[in-house]
Amino acid sequence: MTAKYGLYGLYVALICFAMILTASGAATLPSGSENPMPIRYPELNKATAPEWVTEGLRATYYMLASTSESEGGINENKDVGSGSTGNGLIQIDVVAMENGMAATYTEAYAPDLYGGMRKVNSYGSVVPAGIGDFWCNPLVLQKIPVKVSDDLMVQRIPFTIEGKDFQAIRFDFKTGTFEMAMVYDLDSGLLFYHTVDYASEGEWNTGVVKNSGNHAKLQLRNLRRLEIPWRDGNLPSWLAQGQTWSYQGQSMQQFQGTQPMISALASKVTVQAVHKKFAEIREDPYSLNGATAIYFNAVCGASRLMGDFVPLNALSVSPRVVDTDPDTGMQISVVRSGEDGLILERTNQVDFKEDFAYDSTGKLSQMEQHYQERSLTANFAGEKVITMQLAG
Repeated sequence: MTAKYGLYGLYVALICFAMILTASGAATLPSGSENPMPIRYPELNKATAPEWVTEGLRATYYMLASTSESEGGINENKDVGSGSTGNGLIQIDVVAMENGMAATYTEAYAPDLYGGMRKVNSYGSVVPAGIGDFWCNPLVLQKIPVKVSDDLMVQRIPFTIEGKDFQAIRFDFKTGTFEMAMVYDLDSGLLFYHTVDYASEGEWNTGVVKNSGNHAKLQLRNLRRLEIPWRDGNLPSWLAQGQTWSYQGQSMQQFQGTQPMISALASKVTVQAVHKKFAEIREDPYSLNGATAIYFNAVCGASRLMGDFVPLNALSVSPRVVDTDPDTGMQISVVRSGEDGLILERTNQVDFKEDFAYDSTGKLSQMEQHYQERSLTANFAGEKVITMQLAG
């Protein structure tokens, strides 16, 4: 039996799997999986990025993902299959290019019941400039020979995307039950297409054998350059490696005719490294009982919208729409600006809105999110509101 729904739970499951595979500092792909290219072709680690890869560039990929499960007992004659499918968009922003490194920030979006797009996950990466999340140095690609082996197949193939024909190179990697494929444009090094397939087998404590798989296909949808008004600004002078600060707040969800459900929220932000153009950030959500096992890596710089901080020149940007994304429908606006701080708003223009408030130093001081909600089991609506404030 197959159930169709947005990418929320499905993508979270896939990205958690990908995060397990991805080592710290390893090159990643739009799926979040570790890219095996710099391991097989180490010359990519010292190569330069293609000329078209610059700060403020955004790549959008359409993602179709699915999971599958089958169960079977010793005395059963047939398996019972179950699984889920979903679709969404993956967007990767180039935040900074510096000293042979590329800092990128990835956000995953899924359609909701109202027809809008909502962010379901995000993470940052710092990788060698020659092998980024959606590109590869074309001079290196062009020298790679065709190959056929048990664990790697390399082919030169024609590839058509958006009605245009290209000469491409395809890589198919296989390790045990894990398979991955990438198709790059030979001329530019742009990643056109990417697949991930993973299967596993385990045994429940009931004696039932369970087989499961995760599958994802991603194809390039758009490539555009963001116009960020404060991209020429410098990092705040107060940023320092090892610096930490915290946020506290709550999540309140309420449907019509019901009592609100309120839960406390908190998170800790740690500056892991400060570079000239960007900073590496770690975000640790935690509860009153202590820190959770989940954490998120992020990168933030002048060429990122809605980050953990903004350069001080952002405080002088006049109120206006800064960016409207044609793929997700997300619109970012400066609501208020001045010497005392800045307020940015992001909305999908359907059923989601969030405000980020920055203080006079450029640090994020408050965040508020509003979601329109609909019950999956009954025909009534509600709202979810998340608020977080700087606690120290």
